[in-house]
Amino acid sequence: MGEVIAALKCTADVDSLGNEEELSKILMNETYLRGNAVCSKCQKTMTLRVKRGVLIWRCRDSKSRDCSTQSVRKGSFFEKSKLEIATILKLVVLHVKKASNKLIGEELKLSPNTVIDFRNFLRENALTFNRRNHQKIGGNMRVVQIDESAFHSRKYGRGTQRKELKWFFGGVCAETRQMFGEFVPDRSARTLLAVLVKNVELDTVVHSDDWTGYRKLGETFAKHEVVVHSKEFVSESGVHTNLIEAIWNVLKSPLKQARGTSDAMIDGYLAEGVMRYNSGDLYQEKLFDTLKLD
Repeated sequence: MGEVIAALKCTADVDSLGNEEELSKILMNETYLRGNAVCSKCQKTMTLRVKRGVLIWRCRDSKSRDCSTQSVRKGSFFEKSKLEIATILKLVVLHVKKASNKLIGEELKLSPNTVIDFRNFLRENALTFNRRNHQKIGGNMRVVQIDESAFHSRKYGRGTQRKELKWFFGGVCAETRQMFGEFVPDRSARTLLAVLVKNVELDTVVHSDDWTGYRKLGETFAKHEVVVHSKEFVSESGVHTNLIEAIWNVLKSPLKQARGTSDAMIDGYLAEGVMRYNSGDLYQEKLFDTLKLD
């Protein structure tokens, strides 16, 4: 039997799992919550107790007094929020489905700030996921299309708001449909090459436009082929960057839906986009995995 939590398809599925106590036990069984705890005072193993419908860890000093108690959420992702566990799980499910902040707030009766803060927690997990699961793309003479795109964030200071331009550089393997992407301080040849060497196998055929920063890539990678966009979108030999350019549209979509985001949060949005793209249909399963205990 597969895991229950990662298979949730809608908010009604969460309701079908029972109350807070029952949900906590499922989360323990699937390693989202600790299955045991030690008293911080006497170092004895603690026991579970239900208090006002919520599971807690308890160590008894006597029949009438607790030595200490702990939340079952301690040390877990769920410790970050005071929301009920059922609400948290529903939020994750709706986030996976790309529901708007407004819809989530209305359905779960949450304030806009609560919804935004929680989704930012999930995007922080995407940043961690991408770091831990980093793999080079391309290799074996596969084609990797590369490109850079401008993203706008909002910068705040002294009561004013202004748009900040940030360059996001990335690539996608035409055969495997795996991608990488990261913000770069500039578009110089040196900067872009360093990012490529970190993310792309050397025995790769690199496809790009004719940006000057790409001109010497053939000296590092197996082959470098160019399409000149001022003349054509696809060269006579079939070179194009349509795949990576389409990905930029996908990554920018949630930012447009949110009407932009702050400079501090834009990394999380892009990390989520990269994780979604690389995970495909397994995105929900992999996102729930990031919520488990280390």
